[in-house]
Amino acid sequence: MKLIVTRPEPAATRTASKLRDLGHEVFVSPVLEIVDTSEEMPKGDFSFVIITSANALTVLGQCKFDKSLLETPLYAVGDHTAEMARAMGFVDVHSASGNAEDLVALIKANKTKAHTGNNSALYISGADSTRGFTDSLLDAGLSIVQWVSYKANLVNQLTKKSAELLRSGEAVGVLLYSPRSARQFSKVYDKVHNTQDADNIILFAISNAIKHSLPSSMQSRCSVATLPNESSLFDLLKD
Repeated sequence: MKLIVTRPEPAATRTASKLRDLGHEVFVSPVLEIVDTSEEMPKGDFSFVIITSANALTVLGQCKFDKSLLETPLYAVGDHTAEMARAMGFVDVHSASGNAEDLVALIKANKTKAHTGNNSALYISGADSTRGFTDSLLDAGLSIVQWVSYKANLVNQLTKKSAELLRSGEAVGVLLYSPRSARQFSKVYDKVHNTQDADNIILFAISNAIKHSLPSSMQSRCSVATLPNESSLFDLLKD
């Protein structure tokens, strides 16, 4: 199957490699670009670290930071992010294996019995993080120190090869990894398709929130992974 991967780099290239190993023809065309904010990392005595995106770990890995942070328990939203944290040297890593709600539930379940510190958490986030997530953590009795380490800039056009593919009229699968990337893809897609080939795309979303971020005209062409992880997303490609 011909597929377009819209997630930011460097994750897009990793995903494309996995898909090619599965026999797909893959085109990488990120609709978001991850940029370091250059905001200084906060200092403090943290009971644990919270990560909702592998992008945060990519930025952390490029910074000079006190290596004692690696001894701090880390809570990650998904298994890939957890694996990346372990590869960086974090020794006590917990994965919610799901979405932000699952992560909040995991932290609530563990903060009292597993940690006896000051319940101060370092949340390494992007600039577009949702207030609802931090509010949920505050409601759980945590003290949150948020480090906005990166931002995701919009990319306003698809790559030439991806645009040509969408214009061709061939059936094309498009993988979507976040609500913001879904909204941006729908905008750049409008620039390249025409009436004759408007129905040639098949959309694959990693969560329902992503599907619902698409225009109603696209939602009918969008399949959603059973679980919010890449393995389940890839399972959709087998159908």
